Amino acid sequence: MHLAGEEDLIAPTAGHAGPIARCWGGPVQLRIVRKATHLGFAEGRHWSELLLDGKPQHRTQRTVKALLTAFLLARLTGTKDYDALLESDVKGAPIEYQHDRHAAAA
Repeated sequence: MHLAGEEDLIAPTAGHAGPIARCWGGPVQLRIVRKATHLGFAEGRHWSELLLDGKPQHRTQRTVKALLTAFLLARLTGTKDYDALLESDVKGAPIEYQHDRHAAAA
């Protein structure tokens, strides 16, 4: 799972996250987190706020925590309980690109 901020000026989605996801060697899913800036994923204040674009965003953090928790629980425990969340668009973080390279090779 690749997560990228829609309004990230430091690592723009089109120039960084998109090409990385498309070149990924295995199964991949890219989600664009709406209205998220470069520091939107960070928790708390940080000295880099003086130099970098954005600030911590609670909505972004809540969405990302839910997706990452579901992803890790599904992959580490093998449970299918979170497949509905992981395989569909989520408000504020739709799936931009998805590919299962293993299925294509089989």
